[in-house]
Amino acid sequence: MKHQELISIIEIPMVEKKSMDSLIKALDPDNKLAPKGIVIDIQKESEYLKIIIKAKKSVELLTFRNTIDDLLEHIATLLKVLNTLAKKR
Repeated sequence: MKHQELISIIEIPMVEKKSMDSLIKALDPDNKLAPKGIVIDIQKESEYLKIIIKAKKSVELLTFRNTIDDLLEHIATLLKVLNTLAKKR
């Protein structure tokens, strides 16, 4: 399927800066290991983390979707770990 550039934006509400930094650090390998033609940009906003996933025209829609699915799975796991650690403090 031909398409223009694909873009997906994920916004995660986060108040605690330390948790936000931990999440960014943990997601860094995902960014570096993204399939060819896909770029993952992670930005810190005041109270949320913004993750922008972009795919060039040459990337298949299924590859783009699978990359987002993998990223969401990693985020969910990381948030569970951060919440568990926060409860133990």
